[in-house]
Amino acid sequence: LRMGYSRGDALRMGYSRSKPRSHQSSLSAAESNQIEAASDRERFRFAIYRCDKFDQCREVIDENSEITFRAAAADQMLLTWAQAPRRVLFLTKPLEMAPDLMPHMFRVVKLMALEMDITVMVEKSVYKSCAAESDELALKLDEWGGIDKETGHCITMTSSEVDAVVAMGGDGVLMHVNRIFPTAAPPVIALAGGSLGFLAPFDVSEASFILSTLTKMALRVTCRMRLNCVFEDDEGSDGDGEMSGAVLNEVVVERGASPYLAQCQVWVNNVYLTTMQADGVIIATPTGSTAYSMAAGGSMVHPTVPAIMITPICPHSLSCRPIILPDSAQIRCYIPTEARADAMVSLDGNRKKVLRRGQSMHISMVVLKKPIRLAQDGSRFPKNYYMLCCRFA
Repeated sequence: LRMGYSRGDALRMGYSRSKPRSHQSSLSAAESNQIEAASDRERFRFAIYRCDKFDQCREVIDENSEITFRAAAADQMLLTWAQAPRRVLFLTKPLEMAPDLMPHMFRVVKLMALEMDITVMVEKSVYKSCAAESDELALKLDEWGGIDKETGHCITMTSSEVDAVVAMGGDGVLMHVNRIFPTAAPPVIALAGGSLGFLAPFDVSEASFILSTLTKMALRVTCRMRLNCVFEDDEGSDGDGEMSGAVLNEVVVERGASPYLAQCQVWVNNVYLTTMQADGVIIATPTGSTAYSMAAGGSMVHPTVPAIMITPICPHSLSCRPIILPDSAQIRCYIPTEARADAMVSLDGNRKKVLRRGQSMHISMVVLKKPIRLAQDGSRFPKNYYMLCCRFA
């Protein structure tokens, strides 16, 4: 039998285990070519799998060998609620820093607590302001600690404790949300009340409309990728372990207070890339590409593009350029023992730690099940992101 054909196929084409019949004893050239072509098609069938370091899925291939991707783009997620959220965490900028947000804060909290019958968790300062405004409103609010008095660190939560987060203010409030939810986070509805609002697609003036129509309309959702950092010493053992929380914007390895340039070896997927002598190096997410990385000369990357950016800060060599890697890249930053000084590591510009000579830091994407899900208005998102935030004409 020819390769790729069953016994029934062979019999239908005139082959048998016994002597062939006289009128099928020979095949024409056209029939032979047809059999060869069919055999080739059968022999060269293939399968395509979409793989990352966490999971894989098989793509659809039809009988004509045409591929249909299950996920052609990352910006195709919609958020719908079967019923209104019952418990919401409300966060805002410190009221003493943004007194103009006070009327909007009262309006949003009253809408959720009194009209939508939602249990609203607020920080201590917001609770005091609302309690002074209305006793009825105070009964519908739950005071949330926010900061641990003993450690001074942010009190963390899990996504099972609240149904959604409403964040009013600038991008700093969303950085605060990231620290509160170091693992999985609930959907975040961001209301712009800052100067630029890179991450907040809705204006505070639209808060009433957005919140009152949660169960009546679908909101497009952008899953914001985050980074994880693990430290180890020169012998390979775990140095200081894993720093708590995840990184939403960037990890920065810099010289700190040292007068000398930072020296940092960069490895990608266990392959040596380069040794950077610079003021520092930035490892950024697409969300962080419009922050410190952009100021250091890195490219702006759309938040739905799965990538990790490496951007040097004032490098000593002209050949040291920014680079964009796939989100599956495993990055290692190593401070050589012969470096002139230790380095300083900062996560999202907040948590800081000394990276000593002989120590290294491993940076990778947080598992796909734990992104920051940021609700947005998909119809106008490109205009807001590029024209409003970046001041494009």
